[in-house]
Amino acid sequence: MRKVSSSENKEIVLGILSYIDNICRENSIEYSLGAGTLLGGIRNGGFIPWDDDGDVIVRRNEYDRLMKILKEDTNSQYGFMFEETPGYYYVFAKVYDKRTILKTIAPQDAKIQNLGVYVDIFPIDKVPSDKDKAIEFYKEAMNINYSMYMAIPGFYSHNNSFIKRCVKKVLYYPKYKTAIKGQKDPEIWKERLLNKIKSYEDSNESAAGFTLSEYAEHEYMDAEIFDGYEDITFEGIKYRRLKKYKRYLTALYGNYMQLPPEDKRKPKHAYIEFWK
Repeated sequence: MRKVSSSENKEIVLGILSYIDNICRENSIEYSLGAGTLLGGIRNGGFIPWDDDGDVIVRRNEYDRLMKILKEDTNSQYGFMFEETPGYYYVFAKVYDKRTILKTIAPQDAKIQNLGVYVDIFPIDKVPSDKDKAIEFYKEAMNINYSMYMAIPGFYSHNNSFIKRCVKKVLYYPKYKTAIKGQKDPEIWKERLLNKIKSYEDSNESAAGFTLSEYAEHEYMDAEIFDGYEDITFEGIKYRRLKKYKRYLTALYGNYMQLPPEDKRKPKHAYIEFWK
């Protein structure tokens, strides 16, 4: 199989973004480019040069509606995985190009079948408005996420070396037993995690964000930031962005127009992309 080049990766991601954008516009679903993709759109007019995927954010009620539409879609080029996909241990969705396939070294991805070059779709949920409560909420959700990962068969002893796998299986077994708390089924842990991150959805809390973000509690911000949307031109194509994108990006990155150090300018994901 031939590797997907960096330029091909970006063309594929643009195709997926356009597919998502078309579905959202046809069904009056508001979304925004998110995280590094939105940052690239503002700072670079398109992709951050070293980025290797796309990010989209959607409020929970719109996210659930989008999942139903994607589930029923019969598009031959694009597939999707979400919380109901067996063996998929994430609480957000991925829309991927079926012409490609990923070779991943992440142990939590061992059960995922046929995932290709993708775009992540992150749900935006209500979270505690009080900062201390928000930090505690994030920690609790991350602990459940950790238990889910530890319950995935082979996760805690993962290693490419057979000997090292055997050693880890013995040494890390106590940590494994403590983490899973008697529940060996990662699907049960995933259900618990979903219940946790959606637990404030019917509340009057005035903060929102993606609960398990790599930006931790910095992701939690005023919910009103996610209320207004407008077009953005990204690599010459119109998509959607938050009207209050400056507040969103500042919360995540601080001075978002400043480039990171050169040693930080590299892809974050542990996989290799191939054409089928």
